[in-house]
Amino acid sequence: MTHARTLPIRLAPQPGEALDSWWEAIAHRLGTTTGDVLASMGLLPRGSARPVDSGILRRLVTLLDADQAAAITAAAGASEGVQ
Repeated sequence: MTHARTLPIRLAPQPGEALDSWWEAIAHRLGTTTGDVLASMGLLPRGSARPVDSGILRRLVTLLDADQAAAITAAAGASEGVQ
């Protein structure tokens, strides 16, 4: 996994919002794809196959590890423990 960089926008997840929905909302605000957002957060290599079609997105949502969660927190400027 690469180091996450800070995204140029801050968009807090809505209460109870699923990770994939939040990532899609961030992508929409940035005018890019969910795959680009995940790559910018260090969760996917750049140029990966489309995350939904390949099943990567499902694995990230259901099997997120602590390092990945930390990368998301750093890149999105989110508070730890946001659920």
